[in-house]
Amino acid sequence: MLYVFHVDTGNMMTFDMNLALETVSVLKKAIAKKCAVPEDKQVLLISGGESLNEGSRVCSYSAAGTDTSPIFLFSKNTIESSIAPQPKVDYGADYDMRERVESCLDMEPAINTVVARAELAKQLHEMATQQLNVCEKLVHDQHLQHQGWRAVVANLEDIAIDFEESVVFLNQSYAEFVEKRESYLKLLQNFSHDLELLSNIPLLPKLIGMQLNEGESAENMSLLQWISQKDDQFSLEQVADQCLRSLEQFDTLALDKLKEEVRQSLENVNNKDMKEIKGLEERLYGLEKLMCQAKKLVSEQSDLSQAIYQNQQRASNLRDPSIFPDLCKSHQKQLQLMLQNHQQLRDIRRRCINAKRELSENIHLRLRWIMFVEKKLTDIDAKTFIYRENLRRLKRHLEIIEQVNLAPKVYLSSVSEVVRRKIFSQGFLTWSHSLVKEFSVLHQTEIAARRKFSSEFSTHFLHTLFTGMADLPPPFATEPPKPFDVHLPDLNIDDLKMLQQILPQLAHLIELPSHVPFPNFILEDSTSANIQPKSSWADRTPSETSLEKVSMDREFSECPSPERQIAHLQQQLENQIKLVAQKEEELKAFKATFQAEKQIIFNETLSQITKEKDECIRNLQTKESRLSSAIDSIYIKVAQLKKSIKRPEDVEILASIENIISSINKQDEPMIDSFVELPQYASEKEKISELQNVKAL
Repeated sequence: MLYVFHVDTGNMMTFDMNLALETVSVLKKAIAKKCAVPEDKQVLLISGGESLNEGSRVCSYSAAGTDTSPIFLFSKNTIESSIAPQPKVDYGADYDMRERVESCLDMEPAINTVVARAELAKQLHEMATQQLNVCEKLVHDQHLQHQGWRAVVANLEDIAIDFEESVVFLNQSYAEFVEKRESYLKLLQNFSHDLELLSNIPLLPKLIGMQLNEGESAENMSLLQWISQKDDQFSLEQVADQCLRSLEQFDTLALDKLKEEVRQSLENVNNKDMKEIKGLEERLYGLEKLMCQAKKLVSEQSDLSQAIYQNQQRASNLRDPSIFPDLCKSHQKQLQLMLQNHQQLRDIRRRCINAKRELSENIHLRLRWIMFVEKKLTDIDAKTFIYRENLRRLKRHLEIIEQVNLAPKVYLSSVSEVVRRKIFSQGFLTWSHSLVKEFSVLHQTEIAARRKFSSEFSTHFLHTLFTGMADLPPPFATEPPKPFDVHLPDLNIDDLKMLQQILPQLAHLIELPSHVPFPNFILEDSTSANIQPKSSWADRTPSETSLEKVSMDREFSECPSPERQIAHLQQQLENQIKLVAQKEEELKAFKATFQAEKQIIFNETLSQITKEKDECIRNLQTKESRLSSAIDSIYIKVAQLKKSIKRPEDVEILASIENIISSINKQDEPMIDSFVELPQYASEKEKISELQNVKAL
């Protein structure tokens, strides 16, 4: 059976156990049919204060629905009524046996009198047993009412804990908001300036070319116009005005008033005089003592009834009329004693009924208090929810305002980052492809050389002395990387320069990216211990194991005649001369850029600027050194060919090549030193230092 205890009336109800497999809503329908409490007015709790959810199965609540731990039912209609409900105390008839006992006592001594008195004693014993059962039922109901009351208090405390957590969260959110309130006000006051700045920032057409609808144009569209298109319902000005009004509404006085209401509600929750029913434990203990007394009385009634019945049996067997006077006199005393016990049991029952009525009235008053407190908590929690939602909405709008304020910086930084990434990815892919080409040739050449040697060496008997000759070098950097940054917008450095010209006040946010110097891998001889200092062109010889030397040896070995070798050298020299001219153009462009950037040196840290320029100069010097090494290699090959070539025209060509190289070698100063103008640059630094000192004074 499934047990449901109605706390208001102290009535235990039983239902079919199959309802435990149904949902709580089905159980409520069954309860409504049985005790006429509407479903929406039912409150179902279990021990511990947990409320039953209508969508959950009844059996999901462990140890609920038993006779010792039933489901507690509360009726909102009963609680809302000012009149306490009548508890269920009608558990059977209660008869006054005084008249029957007295009439039986007046009977003449006879066998019929003995039989009648034995039957009356049996009835008194049965009534005593019934009275005891009724009293135990009444006391058990009061224990369950007390248990149900504790479940209500536990539920109230759980609600109060959730309420306190909600209030704490509101206080934390409001405290964080108060700390930033001044900054928010300042941000809103300057918002018109932010919008004006956004209206002057052009939106690059390449960023939204694919997003435009047919008939729309990205020309002359500002960043503000693009932002405004994202939300047609509210303009940025309306959002700012709404935030300003909300900031004025969130004042300390309103929150202090809410805090006072919260404090008073929590004081009501913690009212021990209402949560604890004083004297109830002692009363229940006293009722248990009455139950012990009632059990003794029932035991006496059983003994007396049994004695009278045994006397009747003996009298019936003896059939001696002379024993009736004494026997009837003894029965009179026993019946009078049983009547006294019966009256005591009736009194115990009356006291149990009165105790249940008083407890029901007491619990009814306290349940009304519980409902009042919970309603107050619900109202205040609704207020805190409104505050939290308004605060959350305000924070979200202020985040939009902050993003609008940061939009120029983020926009320009993003454009610079896109251009920087495209320059890096293009340079990296070019460098990696050339690196893969060189390493692939080196790897294939080495494998071919090893296989050629192995084809001749493996058949000789000496191969057993040289172990490990079958190893081959593993492939390294033989496959180019996959292209990346292919989905970036098609922006270039011209877009950055255009933004610098249009927005001079934001030029410090626009960074012109420079080319990243990628390492040039030149394999050094493993036996060389020191790096030799720079020498003249004639004294330079490339490393025997360098990639340049290996590549040139391979190219010369593939040329079948001196004429083709000379033509190849001419082509290689022309390529190097073109590279030199290209680098000179880059140096000139760098010089022009450097002169233009002098105007903003006063706004930046001098040490950082000089560090960047020195890094660029070192990179260019490295490139110049590599070009010099390549020309040195050509010069050495020309010298080698002069020894083997006899034709006059070929000798003249080689001589012209030597003259070109000598003219390059006779330059008075390096290219880098000729354009940097270090003395003038130093004087600029002195001027900057003087200006900084004057500003400090």
